[in-house]
Amino acid sequence: MQRLIANGKGSHMPALVDRLPGTSNNAFADQVSINNYTEIFCRQYAQLPALSISMKGCMEMDRGPTASGYKYNSYGGTATGLTPVADSLTAIRYMVFDKKLCTAQELYDSVQVYWEGYGELRQQIISAVPHYGNNAPDAGEMMKWVCNLYYDICKSHRNSETVGGQPGK
Repeated sequence: MQRLIANGKGSHMPALVDRLPGTSNNAFADQVSINNYTEIFCRQYAQLPALSISMKGCMEMDRGPTASGYKYNSYGGTATGLTPVADSLTAIRYMVFDKKLCTAQELYDSVQVYWEGYGELRQQIISAVPHYGNNAPDAGEMMKWVCNLYYDICKSHRNSETVGGQPGK
């Protein structure tokens, strides 16, 4: 998490991210365990002999795709949702810490009621906050930090095929 503050900006972000619900490493560990059990189950009960013919490595290793017979393992976490996470963290940093346009409590309350009664705040976030993909350096830096965090978490867990998880596959 220290990568985010390397440029001197956002020294508050690591503490903030650690307090967000759902950022626990345990949730990811649970998902890796579920994926591992699924792979073990599939090796035993979902063998795919017809698919073995078309996958490089299966015939040579005399193993099906569910038994690690293929040359390339494409099983791993899907990195969907990283952009909304980066944009959300950028909005928090911009609105609460950098520009002080609202408090963290106000921002939290607005999201909890799906912006009901907070239309002006919502429009301000849509129009003023930098978003990833719009050549906004702050948003790009946040996206880089989110991707690196995701990668580090994936690599810190072992799935049934690799030493570490495979992010983004």
